Amino acid sequence: MKNELLVAIVVAFLTYYLSTKSIQRGLLDSLDSKSEWRKNIFLVASKSKLTLSQIYLVRTVLRYDPKSDAVLLDVNSIEEELNFDNMTKTMIDFC
Repeated sequence: MKNELLVAIVVAFLTYYLSTKSIQRGLLDSLDSKSEWRKNIFLVASKSKLTLSQIYLVRTVLRYDPKSDAVLLDVNSIEEELNFDNMTKTMIDFC
């Protein structure tokens, strides 16, 4: 009796968790396909020269402010220079 109850609770929890994740993934895919914002960002990223409207497009997908601990370092280590926070700060400063 206890084992059956435990199995039922575990199955119910897994069903809830997996269905919630599936719904969230479906909503994100739906929004992405309707707006095509990723496609537009990749098109802008492939340009060698940007117009002001393209710079605004890039700026809309970045954070409002750079993280406070993102400091551009004058280092020789490419891993530190090109980490996500530092690249985001560089793009925000550029825009």
